[in-house]
Amino acid sequence: MRADNVARALYRQNDDYFLFGTDTPWCDQTDYVQLIQKSDTLTQDQRDKLFFKNILKLIDLP
Repeated sequence: MRADNVARALYRQNDDYFLFGTDTPWCDQTDYVQLIQKSDTLTQDQRDKLFFKNILKLIDLP
């Protein structure tokens, strides 16, 4: 989760295509969630898309 200007620009142009996920064994997933929640560069809608809105477009829950 390094600060990367290219990644930021890509996300800003395509925020409908990103999902939050991690399989890192050396850091708790909660740390990454908090990092995203505290981000000054993401809007609340972008955070919601990362955490759940985009996945809801891909799956059909009863």
